[in-house]
Amino acid sequence: MANANPTRRRTAAAPAAGSRPSVRIDADLAADLADLMRVHGSFTEAVRQAVGQLAGIYRTAWAYGIVPSDTAPTLAAFQFSTPTPVTPRRTPAPTPSDRPVGHVIADPGQTPAPPSPAVRLHYAPAPDHQHR
Repeated sequence: MANANPTRRRTAAAPAAGSRPSVRIDADLAADLADLMRVHGSFTEAVRQAVGQLAGIYRTAWAYGIVPSDTAPTLAAFQFSTPTPVTPRRTPAPTPSDRPVGHVIADPGQTPAPPSPAVRLHYAPAPDHQHR
């Protein structure tokens, strides 16, 4: 029997967990897999990583309403990041309450030295102009 609506896409069911689907490998797919396998080591791991990343992009686009659900989004931009090992700080960063508070005071006619990053400047009127 002929398809009643030839423009309608058929939705294929996802392979069941544990199944071994097959795919015909053409020259372009072979080259793409070779690039991925340089990093991921095996065909299986390369496919898992690629499919997982693409599925995440699709789900994000659907969740934020970028494209209608079940429509393939087009990735227009992306940002790379280099994985860097996280090294813990040896000493905790000081909180604002731990920082000394002070004024930069210079002798008349001298330029004050810049304060250290831990010193917050508070500007107040000169001592002879303070209200009592």
